[in-house]
Amino acid sequence: MMGVKLLGGIVRVGRLVIGAVAALALVGGGGAAALQVRKNIQQADGVQRQVAQCEAIKRTINSQGSVVTLGEGSQTVAILGDSYAAGDYLDSPADGWVGQLADAKDWAVQVDAIGGTGFINGGPCLTHKFGARVDSILATDPDVVLIEGGLNDHGRPSEALAAAVSALLDDFAAVPSIIVVGPTNAPAITDDEAVDTAMRQAVESKGRTYVSAYDWELEFLPDGIHMTKDSHARYASKLGAAVPTS
Repeated sequence: MMGVKLLGGIVRVGRLVIGAVAALALVGGGGAAALQVRKNIQQADGVQRQVAQCEAIKRTINSQGSVVTLGEGSQTVAILGDSYAAGDYLDSPADGWVGQLADAKDWAVQVDAIGGTGFINGGPCLTHKFGARVDSILATDPDVVLIEGGLNDHGRPSEALAAAVSALLDDFAAVPSIIVVGPTNAPAITDDEAVDTAMRQAVESKGRTYVSAYDWELEFLPDGIHMTKDSHARYASKLGAAVPTS
């Protein structure tokens, strides 16, 4: 099985988006059995953990669907993203930037967020890169598509990343407004600035809106990748200020 760089597998339970480990406990039921499932995932390494995350993702998507609805605003905004958009690793996904931005902007948000995925990276299942999820986003008939990602594509050649971004934007050519948000300056990632540059160039060459999060002052969890609860709020505020007013 080919290797994959992960920010963390996520799955959906009802209207919530949660970490794969926690979801396994919920999907599998409560009690000692669920706790053992969670313990097994936490202790698994490498391929075993990836397989377990993938199975959790597939089970929950099959039972709950791939898109989560948040808010009831007049403008429909579809968000395609990774664990940042999922609110993964927060005590409550409701504290993530997506819900806060939806409230601030009075948006009806349709979220398709799977941790570990990107423009090139297919995540734990290897099949969920952004381009493979275009149909689920278009099915929501959005006024705006907001694409958040890139951090999971670090280490890939800039030319390949730019080509993948361009191809995705072509897939969304019929959508009136496209906003692409690039990677943060996560301390555990060494080449996120190169990702930011490649994404900016690709998006701007297509005449779409690019928002760089690279210089935002954010705090991170001990893994050096995922944002704290307070930084999700700061992220939502900064992104809200940068998003063009409809």
